[in-house]
Amino acid sequence: MDGTNAWTEFWNITLPLLRPTLTFVMVTGVIFLWGIFAQPQLLTGGGELRQTQTIALYLYDVGFRYHKFGYASAMALVLSLIMLVSSYLNFRFVKAEVEY
Repeated sequence: MDGTNAWTEFWNITLPLLRPTLTFVMVTGVIFLWGIFAQPQLLTGGGELRQTQTIALYLYDVGFRYHKFGYASAMALVLSLIMLVSSYLNFRFVKAEVEY
């Protein structure tokens, strides 16, 4: 495109070509954030008054510390549904059709 500035070139050429990659990175990032477990467990163990406790860490505590396996499995199912819905919404709003 002759005579365009850097912003127009980025918006009309670069971004549409990067859209599938950006969609993949965003979906995997959201799934990672919903299921984050190791970092808070290793660094703080949930912290004072459970300030750094995540959903996955709470699920682990309920299942293995308090031996409420049914409640933990229900929480895991709900967490999986939340991940599925957030991934669907991400695909829906980004619209990652391939343009070449």
